[in-house]
Amino acid sequence: MLYTYRIVHDPAFSVGLSNARRDAPAHPRGQWFGPFTWKTWVMDWIGYPGGTAEIAVEGTTLPAHPRLSHTWYVYAPGVSYRHRTDADAELRGDALWCFFDFRHPWSPLASRPLTVLLDPEERIGPHVHAMFDLAQHQEPGSDLIIRGHALSIFGEILAASMRGHAGSPDDPWPVRAPGSDRTHNHALLLKVDQEVMRHLSRPPSISELAERLHMSPSSLAHSFKAETGTTVMERVRWVRIREARRLLALPDATAKSVARTLGFSSPFHLSKVFTEISGITPSDFMRQQRR
Repeated sequence: MLYTYRIVHDPAFSVGLSNARRDAPAHPRGQWFGPFTWKTWVMDWIGYPGGTAEIAVEGTTLPAHPRLSHTWYVYAPGVSYRHRTDADAELRGDALWCFFDFRHPWSPLASRPLTVLLDPEERIGPHVHAMFDLAQHQEPGSDLIIRGHALSIFGEILAASMRGHAGSPDDPWPVRAPGSDRTHNHALLLKVDQEVMRHLSRPPSISELAERLHMSPSSLAHSFKAETGTTVMERVRWVRIREARRLLALPDATAKSVARTLGFSSPFHLSKVFTEISGITPSDFMRQQRR
């Protein structure tokens, strides 16, 4: 027997343009990019860390906030926004965005001028890449497949909206694999990851993390260990090496440039930590990526 069901929050939507650029250069350091104002919804992602974002709603400019790596920003129609790069000029990464509109208000995003989604596993990006590729090579069925990818994106947004976070720059909705909520409480892990990604070039100490999270160092250490089975500083190292792997995979990357970007004291220090965590040296990793 075939069972069918309809999610209450299933959106009625149309898909607009999408763009997916790999290895896009960062804009000049310190220069604002924008402002932009669109008549439809837009979501965008910048793959390199370090930056500042600012939005204006109905003529009122809200306080600027840090723009995180591995994060999607979803802007409502009529919202004006701009962003500034605070990273090194030679930094590169994916730049993704897509437009969409709803025929009726969709409850997860309705009345929200800005929604922020933290996507450390990059679950949404592949759908935008696929939508862009399909739009560039129109074939029978392409429009239907594009809508399927858009539905997958809305499914990720819906699931993220129900995980008990505000969807704001300070408390983004977390995007992660289905079912992970039933086995783990990721609240503290998410907060630590956010703080580390805000300061990739100068990784915080456990005392600094504890202060920013309004905890004592001992409470943070014990709570984090109980939640994740690992230590805070092991997680800090892991997040930095995850970003190092992404940067080293770019065509023009060098161990020296990545070490400088992520605040390692030297390429040798980066190589030591990278090898301990990844089981492979940065040089071997880059050779694998460029075959």
